[in-house]
Amino acid sequence: SISVGRMSPLTNVDRAIAARGTTIEAVCGGPRHAVFEEKILFLACAIASSHSSKFDMKARSGQDFWVWHLWLFASALILVFFVRYLFWAPEGGFSARADATGVARAIVVLFVVAVIVNAINTYSVFFEFDAIKQSRGIFGKHVATLREISANKIAIDQQFSLEIVENKLLRREGWVQLSSNLLITLGMIGTVLGLTIAMGQLSGTIAAIRDNIAASADGSLPDLDAPIAGLSGALAGMSTAFLTTLLGAVLGGLTLKLLSHSTVNLIEDLVDNIRHKTEAEVIPALQREVWEREMLELARAHESVKTFVDGASDVEQSLRNYTQSMATASSQMSAIADDITTKLNDYAEESRQGYLQSKADALLNRFRQLTNAWFGIAVFLGVVLLLQTGAIVVFFASR
Repeated sequence: SISVGRMSPLTNVDRAIAARGTTIEAVCGGPRHAVFEEKILFLACAIASSHSSKFDMKARSGQDFWVWHLWLFASALILVFFVRYLFWAPEGGFSARADATGVARAIVVLFVVAVIVNAINTYSVFFEFDAIKQSRGIFGKHVATLREISANKIAIDQQFSLEIVENKLLRREGWVQLSSNLLITLGMIGTVLGLTIAMGQLSGTIAAIRDNIAASADGSLPDLDAPIAGLSGALAGMSTAFLTTLLGAVLGGLTLKLLSHSTVNLIEDLVDNIRHKTEAEVIPALQREVWEREMLELARAHESVKTFVDGASDVEQSLRNYTQSMATASSQMSAIADDITTKLNDYAEESRQGYLQSKADALLNRFRQLTNAWFGIAVFLGVVLLLQTGAIVVFFASR
């Protein structure tokens, strides 16, 4: 199958095609082009024509399952033996003759519960083998998880998902393994309690023997009932101690551990089958979908870049046209400004000359007015002077 690393997709095409011992021309049935779009199409073609073989899952191995049944049968025989010894009296009926503390009964009850839980776990795991063929159950959930992973990542790795599945199954079986340890612990507790009872009974027996010795010295008959009862109690305590130890070791340390070990092997076999089928069928199909999606997104990105470049070229041409238009408009504006400046200068010159002419005319008119005024005054003064001169002449003439 094609590599899904973070390298260039085009490099992956070349490597994938070379690994197949063929060429792009042979795979896609057409000439090889160096154009980016064509190479994307060749990559999609190579992906579509890659690994397509279907996984033919091996027949389910029932070895661990039948071994588990064997240990279950052995456990049933052992349990029947202990129950008959503990609770079945020789004269018939049930009694607790060998369990003075009740620990042995607790061990038996806990063992039965643990076996029931183990059986439920084992059969649920066994039925998951059939669910793999229909893509249901745990395998179906695992495939759904891989689809979620493929929606966000290019490289699909199922290891973490398989660890979650395996841990979930092992956690359920972990209660059985815990019960195995608890059975051994209860056996040790029963041992301590049985020895404690035996020591107490031996203390009573020793006291009774001492009393009998004192009574014999006085000539009285010894009382043998009390020492015998004490010895019977001590033996019952020791029997409880040894029985609970044996019961906890056999049921918890041996039988239940073997049952749990067979179930764990069955769980590992199930996980291996899921891993095998997923690696052979599911991941290649999902990987092809991922690559097709990535190639589609890459083609869209390329088209967007191409559109952007074309748009940038259009914008550049528009800017050039706008710059040319602005240059032409600037030239026209410069010509208009020069014309306006010339006209303004001419107008200013004409206005200045007209203003000076008007001032000169006004000054001339004023001068004329002044001249006329001074001429009138001069005439008047001349007339007055003439009259005065005539008067003087007449005056002197009359004298």
